[in-house]
Amino acid sequence: MCAPATLSEASERKPPNDAQENLVVRPESSLIAQRPDRALSGDTPRTMKKVLAKLHSELGTKIEARVKHVGLHYPPSRIALVALKEEREVEVWGANADSGFVRIHTYPIRGASGVAGPKTRQGDLQVPEGQYRLSLMNPASQYHLSMKVSYPNKADRKQAGMERRAGLGGAIYIHGSNVSIGCIAIGDRAIEELFLLVGESGHANAEVIIAPADLRLQKAPHDSRPWVMKRYERIVARLAKLGRPLGEELAQSRTVQEARRAYALTRTRLLEYRKELEKAHRSADTNEARKRILAEARTVLVDGLTGTLFPAWYGTRWSFNGISEVPGKGSVACGVFAGTLLRDAGFNLSRIGMGRLASEHIAQRLTGEGNIRRYSDRPVGEVISDLQSWGPGLYLVGLDFHVGFMFVDDQNRVHFVHSSYVGRARVISERADGETPFLHSRYRVLAKLFDDAMIQKWLVGARFSTRKKAR
Repeated sequence: MCAPATLSEASERKPPNDAQENLVVRPESSLIAQRPDRALSGDTPRTMKKVLAKLHSELGTKIEARVKHVGLHYPPSRIALVALKEEREVEVWGANADSGFVRIHTYPIRGASGVAGPKTRQGDLQVPEGQYRLSLMNPASQYHLSMKVSYPNKADRKQAGMERRAGLGGAIYIHGSNVSIGCIAIGDRAIEELFLLVGESGHANAEVIIAPADLRLQKAPHDSRPWVMKRYERIVARLAKLGRPLGEELAQSRTVQEARRAYALTRTRLLEYRKELEKAHRSADTNEARKRILAEARTVLVDGLTGTLFPAWYGTRWSFNGISEVPGKGSVACGVFAGTLLRDAGFNLSRIGMGRLASEHIAQRLTGEGNIRRYSDRPVGEVISDLQSWGPGLYLVGLDFHVGFMFVDDQNRVHFVHSSYVGRARVISERADGETPFLHSRYRVLAKLFDDAMIQKWLVGARFSTRKKAR
């Protein structure tokens, strides 16, 4: 719940003590001042019609393109917001009348309070957990913009009645700003985008699922209250119907756990394929035959990486000094992750040595200058368009302080696979134009992997140097 500053929020009639639960110490002037990263100023009065018109003029093209990029018509007919407490993220899913749900975007949670477990009373500082709806949208919130979550719902009130609990609290919002107690704050720019999407889709068509963690990738935390564990079971069932979790976009036929079980076997098969293809390449008597073998090797590598090796690592924690070589265990830094994946695909290199190199130098050690493109202070859309024009395949991407992979699939969709320090800080596959290091980097280098020279070195097991050059 958030301390209201407008009549529309105050009219929710929450008890006076509830305001103390959600009191945020922040100068009012900072909430209403015009900032360059916001589409709305503090001009009053704000009405839904005026706010949506302003947001549409500033952000409409961007949001519509984002929705269409995942194959949906705009606006979606249904919206699902998945708030994950442990990961501190809000996933935005959409669906049309004739389609299932597809993940559209993910926003980091900038401010929240409490721990795992549902909200049970006024003043407990907890963010609720369960399945809810959006009951209203407030265009004149103290927290820039806000959308009210329907807590307490029927299930909350029924359980409270069974336990003879009163004073459940209320006025729970998803809102702007970067601080909150009891609500979910996602920042001003993020709430503008989400407010526009939900407003044009209709807030009555939006559901909200709030979970203690991503229960698609891990077991629910234990709670001694049976009704809480039952609630978690219902959340798991709803998430399963919604779709694959973030980070499984490339796992068309495998879950993360299935990919991890198949990891060692996939590595073994890649080595077997390499031996067979090397022998065939060595005995080929025409250039055309050799090129066919190199093309087959390229397909084997891309399929192995994107089909099993990448998905197995999804959810593995990032840390600056992480050196794990086992998917799902420990933590892994971005450069070490890239080196480990290439090593496990059969490339002869030092994964730790690769992790110590600047991304520019990694690109130069893997492929020739003809396969490298550099961009400085260029719009992210321009870089992605150039990447798509380069064609399907796997790319190494180097940024100001980060490195990862870009995969352009056969439908020309771009997946950014990396050990991310943003948000929940773990290995992830996501859209390149989302809130990622790729978006915010000033310098970008792209290197197309698996040209003929690189494949030939893979076939014969030639060493890729990862030593730093002496100055």
